[in-house]
Amino acid sequence: MTKFYQHILALAFAVKEINENPNLLPNVTLGFHIYDSYYNARITYRNTLDLLFEMRRFAPNYKCDSQRNLIAIIGGLSSDTSFDMADTLSLYKIPQLAYGSFPQEESDIDHLLSFYRMVPNEAHQYMEIISLLQHFGWTWVGLFVMDDEGGEKFLQALEPMLYQHGICSAFTQRMEKVAHFDKLDELFDILESYYVCLTNDKANAFIVYGDSQTLTWLKFLIFLRDPANKEITSIRKLHYFLQGILFNNSAGETMSFNEKRELRGGFDITNMITFPNKSFLQVKVGCVDPDALEGKTFIFHEDMIVWHRGFNQVIPISLCNDHCQPGNQKKKKEGGKFCCYGCAPCSEGEISNQDDINDCFRCPKAQYPNKNKTACTEKMMSFLSYKEPLGISLASVALSFFLITALVLGIVINMITKFYQHILALAFAVKVINENPNLLPNVTLGFHIYDSYNDARMTYRNTMDLLFKMHRFAPNYKCDLQRNLIAIIGGLSSDTSFHMADTLSLYKIPQLAYGSFPQKESDIDHFLSFYRMVPNEAHQYMAIINLLQHFGWTWVGLFVTDDDGGENFLQALEPLFYQHGICSAFTKRMQKTYHFEMMHDVFDIFKSYYVGLTNDKANAFIVYGDSLSLSWLRFLIFLRDPENKESSTFRKVWIMTTQIDFILLSYQKFLDLEPFEGAISFTIHSKDLLEFNEFLQIIKPYWNTADGFLKVFWEQAFDCTFPDLIMQVNETCTGEEKLEYLPGHLFEMDMTSHSYNIYNAVFVVAHALHAIYSYRSKHRALGGEKKLELQDLQPWQLHYFLQGTLFNNSAGEAMSFNEKRELRGGFDITNMITFPNKSFLQMKVGQVDPDALEEEAFIIHEDLLAWHRGFNQVTPLSLCNDHCHPGNQKGKKEGEKFCCYGCAPCSEGEISNQYDMTNCFRCPKAQYPTKNKTACIEKTMTFLSYEEPLGISLASFALSFFFITALVLGTFIKYRDTPIVKANNRDLTYSLLVSLLLCFLSSLLFLGEPSTVSCLLRQPTFGIIFSMAISCVLAKTITVVLAFMATKPGSSMRKWVGKRLAYSVVLPCSLIQSTICTVWLMTSPPFPDLDMHSLAEEIIVQCNEGSVTMFYCVLGYMGLLAIASFVAAFAARKLPDSFNEAKFITFSMLLFCSVWLSFFPAYLSTSGKSMVAVEIFSILASSAGLLGCIFAPKCYIIVLRPELNNRDQLIRRNN
Repeated sequence: MTKFYQHILALAFAVKEINENPNLLPNVTLGFHIYDSYYNARITYRNTLDLLFEMRRFAPNYKCDSQRNLIAIIGGLSSDTSFDMADTLSLYKIPQLAYGSFPQEESDIDHLLSFYRMVPNEAHQYMEIISLLQHFGWTWVGLFVMDDEGGEKFLQALEPMLYQHGICSAFTQRMEKVAHFDKLDELFDILESYYVCLTNDKANAFIVYGDSQTLTWLKFLIFLRDPANKEITSIRKLHYFLQGILFNNSAGETMSFNEKRELRGGFDITNMITFPNKSFLQVKVGCVDPDALEGKTFIFHEDMIVWHRGFNQVIPISLCNDHCQPGNQKKKKEGGKFCCYGCAPCSEGEISNQDDINDCFRCPKAQYPNKNKTACTEKMMSFLSYKEPLGISLASVALSFFLITALVLGIVINMITKFYQHILALAFAVKVINENPNLLPNVTLGFHIYDSYNDARMTYRNTMDLLFKMHRFAPNYKCDLQRNLIAIIGGLSSDTSFHMADTLSLYKIPQLAYGSFPQKESDIDHFLSFYRMVPNEAHQYMAIINLLQHFGWTWVGLFVTDDDGGENFLQALEPLFYQHGICSAFTKRMQKTYHFEMMHDVFDIFKSYYVGLTNDKANAFIVYGDSLSLSWLRFLIFLRDPENKESSTFRKVWIMTTQIDFILLSYQKFLDLEPFEGAISFTIHSKDLLEFNEFLQIIKPYWNTADGFLKVFWEQAFDCTFPDLIMQVNETCTGEEKLEYLPGHLFEMDMTSHSYNIYNAVFVVAHALHAIYSYRSKHRALGGEKKLELQDLQPWQLHYFLQGTLFNNSAGEAMSFNEKRELRGGFDITNMITFPNKSFLQMKVGQVDPDALEEEAFIIHEDLLAWHRGFNQVTPLSLCNDHCHPGNQKGKKEGEKFCCYGCAPCSEGEISNQYDMTNCFRCPKAQYPTKNKTACIEKTMTFLSYEEPLGISLASFALSFFFITALVLGTFIKYRDTPIVKANNRDLTYSLLVSLLLCFLSSLLFLGEPSTVSCLLRQPTFGIIFSMAISCVLAKTITVVLAFMATKPGSSMRKWVGKRLAYSVVLPCSLIQSTICTVWLMTSPPFPDLDMHSLAEEIIVQCNEGSVTMFYCVLGYMGLLAIASFVAAFAARKLPDSFNEAKFITFSMLLFCSVWLSFFPAYLSTSGKSMVAVEIFSILASSAGLLGCIFAPKCYIIVLRPELNNRDQLIRRNN
């Protein structure tokens, strides 16, 4: 077998490599002898003994050849050969390394102590065959095994394993190891038995166990290919060292034997790929490693497998029957193997959810089978729900009473725990100032705090009380000498601030509003004592527009408070919306305070809000109001989804204005702020103060007995009561509770923007007082005034110094007012991140700085944003409709807002290269639209060139006709003295042939890229040369006519016959055409031009004729000459003459006129290179017609019938 010759070469290569290695066996040379066993036991024994004893003559037990030093034997390939050799070699303890044999049984080699195996144990292979079959789900396989003891033992080992793993053998075919001649008469019986196996249509997987000869026999039987290969090799001794051998071969693999003298290793799994040239390739697709970890003993790369082409690269199926689909169970077939089964539907109440399940099973109690019995479906929970009419009615009544109770509770307690930080910020600022000996030396600041309860009457009363008396109210009388009011900070809402300002402005007491926004600029013109610790609200409006434009949100919902502030917000924002292409999907006005008389309308209110909240196109909502408005909005969301089942699907982007803080009231503690996850808030710029956080650590219930708010805050925040209360409803407050454990909607440890404003307001007042102190100290030192007493300072005296305030606060930020008494600064843009424990974090993601450069006035870091989890971190869309993709333009929808539009494809020749373009636009002249109308592509320059097939063809024809004409001219010159040449005016003939030569060459001027020179020469050259050619034809015709007229006796025509006549016709006719062309070139010469409109995707590079009139004059004159020639020739066609050309000229002119009459419609109906090709074709066709019709008969006589070309023949024919 030729393939096994590689075994011999491998042995020779290994010996050569060892002998060339000076470090392995220095001064030792290995040699080898090779014997073939011929698969015959007798020859195997004989060759083994010959190897042992003598090379030339056989003498058992005597070594007669001193040149041979046998040390070990390698072989054989088959198990039979190996064991036949081992029977002899084991007697002499000569090491035998079998490289291809597999022992039939472990006991067979117990006595063969000198037997080493270079292959792993065959047992590992059996299990991996099972793994392979299970990997592909093949349960119906065929077996081809050798008909010997090895094949029998293979079946004994494999069949139990097949049974254990649910695999059946479709057939077992035993193959003869060697096909003997005496069995050839049984060949067709053997073929029939094999044919039955090979044509099994269900078994697509066959396992073959045997040797290469067996495979050859199998190949022969199925007519696949020629026989394969075969090989045997040998070596010799050193058992002790062989058993302990351990080294890496040249391929880097470790070589060692286990305790059974088997080489440690595994198997490769290969895939055979055949090619049309009868070659094949075996690609490694996996491996079997018995020594690997349990999960890695069998590795198989299914994606590398190439199946037989008949499977079309689909994994083949090898099953006795089709799979039982889910919803069915396997049913045993009587008399068949266990792999062959039927399918029966599952019983009622049972399911099967996989293929080929043995038994269906019942669903859990809380589930029931679906219709096709393939899965269990959760049983519906039946209960009185909020969605059915009865549930809605009962829930309406319950929620009405709940709201009434909650509002009563709010009135009784009436505290927002989160705002308690405002009080602490004021206390902290005063504490820092009083502890600073350099700011206000010998002066201690104090403060009083009043709550407005969001009520105008209480606000006015508390303002008056602050001004005049602490215990007894007497307007305009200050009865308490301990109180020296210098400034007032407040309030949080615009209403409260303006209610306070109505009174404080009368007494010119400085008022620093830390959270209010004036409703209109004109509202504060008369409030000269009013200072704002926040930037102007107008900057916020533009920032909202910038935010919406940044994300492309053009369809947004608006929630605003139903008061003057909300109305002014809409009046300011909606024009900005219109200017920047943004629309409001809806506008919901929220009541600032809900009174008892509104409770019966609660579900009408909820219904109106529900429409807005469920708007599926508007994903961006702008909320303008205060913190109480937000708590009411959260409650409405709760009513929409009381069970919080839609928390992940209810995904919106909430845009909050600066007045809003994320709070929940005491009756909302069971809720969280998860619906507002990912909200974007505009907050007044602030910075964290670490000292404030440390200050909060010391806050305990009894830290300051003068703090009348702390106890209420503590009880509501921690949901406990102090022991001194009569009624113990909740847990007892221990006082050891920690503020940092409170969720963010109840209290924040970081200083909020409103707290930061309060902190800064206190420092503004302190620095103003410091400025007054410094001013008076300076003047007292100069003028000797009396001692400074700040206690005598009047509040109105503070204004001058407040307006000029300029200092850096403890966070390092500059504090100063502009001319409108607004604190200079901007806004922070924050993003809300919620956590499962109801806490949240507001991360700064951008800023708004009105004083910065235009490109830096609005900054947002999109990569820092965390959207609502329902968006899966994909930037949400908030549009009335989907974007119009490039290639389309927006189209207005009747009756809809301008943000709602349709999309219409761009017209032909137009494109749009951006989303939502209002109008498509045309490409530049040198470009054309792509197929989808999204971009412009440069047009290609096109002209009839020498490189394209048409140009090559026309140039080839022109040159061919040129050479033919030259050949004719040469023939006529050679035979110039013959009668046929002389009879037809030899000079005219030469002139006509030269003209035709030039005509063919003039067509080449039309090929190639037009240039100034080629355009100038193209048409005039063609016109003059053609006119000359037709003039020659006309002269020849007239010569024939006059020649016959001159033969009459006494004819006066004799003097015109000859060269004189030819010159008088040719020269004037040609001169007229030359004159026309000269006038053309002098008045409107042709020039190169670009035609960008005729073809959509190409620019035609052409010659503009300059004057179309002159062009047609040239053609018309040529036509006139051609008609004159035709008429003259037609008249003379029957004149008797052996060499009369008139009839041939008639045919040539008829052809000439036909070509050029066809030229005009073809020329006018084409453009570009086609138009040029038409003209070239007309030139070549008409010129070839003249050449062929006039000169072909003459050349025939001159070249092929020279006997006719003599004077005698001429006279004879005349007679």
